[in-house]
Amino acid sequence: MCIAISWVLRFLGLSVLLLFLLAGDRYMAMKLSLPELNGTKIVQGLTAPISIVRDKNGIPHISGDTQADALFGLGYAHAQDRLWQMEVTRRVAKGRLSEVMGSPSVPIDIFFRNLNFSDHVAAAYPKLSAATRVLLDAYTRGVNAVLTDAAVQLPPEFQLLLHRPKAWQPTDSLLVIKMMSVGLSTNMSREIDHALLSQQLSPAQLADFYPPYPGDDPIVLPQIVGSLY
Repeated sequence: MCIAISWVLRFLGLSVLLLFLLAGDRYMAMKLSLPELNGTKIVQGLTAPISIVRDKNGIPHISGDTQADALFGLGYAHAQDRLWQMEVTRRVAKGRLSEVMGSPSVPIDIFFRNLNFSDHVAAAYPKLSAATRVLLDAYTRGVNAVLTDAAVQLPPEFQLLLHRPKAWQPTDSLLVIKMMSVGLSTNMSREIDHALLSQQLSPAQLADFYPPYPGDDPIVLPQIVGSLY
């Protein structure tokens, strides 16, 4: 009995020690994932040195000889500060969040697969002006300079999910713009309902359902021809 108790206590002691070591390892990994804000970095993709200076609030102030170099710095700073947010945003836009988050995010993926943002931005990118593509490409190089830096630890979210992001693409930046448009159109159901009712009700009746804010003029819609559906 004494031997068994001694073995159990030794096992528990080793287990606690391993937990402390594991917790310490994770703590150090997450601490090292904080962006390096001081010093000099040698990176590829610039035409001249740039400067990224952060004020007391952590806001980066970027200067470079060219606009493209400044956009490289912006991509670099964004990747330092918001890499997880950037990864989640592009995955949501592509309908590929479930690859990381699992089955709970399948409905989100279905919704955004139907919107088909990936094909839209792929078709839009070649139609952008050459100057715009140069800036998008420079921003992309800045993001990827962080992703390919072996000395950079990924943010905690990546470590907890054992996930490593793929290289950023210029079209990923266009996906972020698409997602911003979704965020600014959360009232789309209300707008559709308003348009449908406007075909059946007079402006006065419509105002009973959708009264304007005090001081605002009533919403005026162009003449709708035919049915919305």
